[in-house]
Amino acid sequence: MSAKKALFFDNDGILVDTEPLYFESNKTVLKPLGIDLTPAYFIEYSLTKGTGFADLIPEKIRRNMDFKRLREERNKIYLSLLKERLIIMPQAQKCLEALSKKFTLGIVTSSRRAMFQAIHAQTGFLDYVDFVIDRESVTHAKPHPEPYQKALTLAKVRPSEALIVEDSERGLASAYAASIDCWVVPTELTQKQDFSKAEKVFTDLESVTHELLN
Repeated sequence: MSAKKALFFDNDGILVDTEPLYFESNKTVLKPLGIDLTPAYFIEYSLTKGTGFADLIPEKIRRNMDFKRLREERNKIYLSLLKERLIIMPQAQKCLEALSKKFTLGIVTSSRRAMFQAIHAQTGFLDYVDFVIDRESVTHAKPHPEPYQKALTLAKVRPSEALIVEDSERGLASAYAASIDCWVVPTELTQKQDFSKAEKVFTDLESVTHELLN
């Protein structure tokens, strides 16, 4: 691996354990419609393919649905859960603090800005990073390469000088399409996904930090 100058971290599933809360908020808002959202379906469409909210709803019942209202209701539930039950990933703060002394750091997320800001109003993590790319920062979200291509521009580095830390197949696909090395730290929701294109797979952020500093 060539010398790295910049590290790009995914947010949800890497720095904060928000994916179970996002699943719960979607499941809650869809239940009154007679839709029993399963973890497997959520993983396939949200964490692997990265498709939109409408794809969580069977096509046969999508007609005449007020998707805007449903999204707003889902987002309200999600924000409430974030304020009540946000879990910071073990070692996340120590990882960012230590690595910020050696590398340019960026957070590259598919989260909407309001959600991202609500999360990090509670973490203090933004003190360690040089920039953030959220969903409103780009035209195309992961698995499209645009988010990480923009990160390269902001960090002023070549693809070979950057490294991405992701937790999902969707994020890995984005990294691979941008020709940037990617290390993966799977979560309980993503552990069965295909990470064959990752350069390395780790069990936790402490291991990532140790590998980069030693």
